[in-house]
Amino acid sequence: MAKKINLHTFHDSKYDNYEELIDYVCTLGLQTESINFLNQYKRLWKFASGKYISEKADSIKLPTPIYVKWNENALKNLYKNTPSDLSFYIKTLRRKHASRCCCFCGSLVTNSLDHYLPQEVYPQFVILKENLLPICSDCNSKKNALVGSKYQRIIHPVFDDFIDDIRIKVKFIFDVRSVDFRLVVLKTLDNKNHDLVKFHYRYLLKNTEVYYSHFKALFESYEDRCTDGEFESLFTLLEEFKTQENISYKQSKTYNNWDTIFYRSIQADIEALQHLLHCMYP
Repeated sequence: MAKKINLHTFHDSKYDNYEELIDYVCTLGLQTESINFLNQYKRLWKFASGKYISEKADSIKLPTPIYVKWNENALKNLYKNTPSDLSFYIKTLRRKHASRCCCFCGSLVTNSLDHYLPQEVYPQFVILKENLLPICSDCNSKKNALVGSKYQRIIHPVFDDFIDDIRIKVKFIFDVRSVDFRLVVLKTLDNKNHDLVKFHYRYLLKNTEVYYSHFKALFESYEDRCTDGEFESLFTLLEEFKTQENISYKQSKTYNNWDTIFYRSIQADIEALQHLLHCMYP
């Protein structure tokens, strides 16, 4: 599940403040046509960026009339063909956000830096640091389809302060021949935010086998290790789970990456522990 992002990134004010960043970009040695455009609409660009922050990237609340006049290529090229003067800014964001964990779903995959509001629809936010976040490719494609929805949004890892209070568990469901896994949002938030979190993970993880395959591989590895006699008792097995939970948290800095969820959940799941005990003592 989502991971809170801290954006205190730069010591240089021209990169940390969107107004000064825009002023700085408009002084770069870009093509004459692009720089003329950016300077002409600089005031509008600053207004749009300010609204993004004040409205917390809620696409429903952002004023649509200001999007009509943007020269998309002049803006997109600031990110896609980054001018050398801006490369430090983009590289620092990538380094700052380097993580084993997608800040939207918690998957332990290699993440790229991408746009919360897609640049194809919102080119004016193409270099806004609040709009550039680490995200896995699966979440990125799904969230883009939701932009402009009148009914729901997904969590924003910068603006939603309740993220660190989210707790997810995996429920282990056994039948005769197999085990299934279901993610459950624990009730740790008020009703409004709890409903948002439930929508967020159901929407981003629907129709995907990725998280199921991850949990299945982890569980089967412990079935094999228990069968091979690697653990002397239930106590040593629980110690292993606790150790791995702590390691996973330290690596990702979130309680809701998929490994931490697995290890935290299995320690409290009586049926899963009984199953592994049966593997140890058939």
